[in-house]
Amino acid sequence: MNLPMALLLMGGLHVILLLFHGSYIAVAHGLRWGLGRRSEAIRKHDFDRRIERSIANNIESLAAFLPICAVALYLNADGPIYDAAALVYVVARLGFVAVYLANIPYIRTAFWFLGQGAIMVLFVTSFTALSGLG
Repeated sequence: MNLPMALLLMGGLHVILLLFHGSYIAVAHGLRWGLGRRSEAIRKHDFDRRIERSIANNIESLAAFLPICAVALYLNADGPIYDAAALVYVVARLGFVAVYLANIPYIRTAFWFLGQGAIMVLFVTSFTALSGLG
C-alpha cells in the first residue's frame, strides 16, 4: 500500500467513525435529542464514551501521521519501507478502532503501539532522506 492510499483510507475511516457516532447517538438517545441542539444533558453509556475516545485517539494519531506523510510525499518517497509502514499503520488503526469499540483492552494497546511504530519508521526513513543521511 502506498502513502496516498493510506491517507485516503485513514480519511475514510475517520468519516465512517464520525457518521457512526452521529447515527448511534440518534438511535441510542432518540432522534429528537440526536438531531436536535443537544443542549440537554444525557447520561452517556459506556459505548458512547468509547466511540468518542476512539475518535479522539484517531485525531491524535492522524496529527502525527499526516505531516510525516506530507514530507514523505514531498520527497517523492517510494519503496518497500514506505509501503510496508503505510500498510501496517492502516491495519493497526483499523484494528485499534475495532478492538476499542469492542472493549478489548490489552489488544488495543498492541494495535496502538504497532501504529506508532509505523509512524516512527516513516519518520526516521523520511528524516534520513531529507537530511541526506541515507
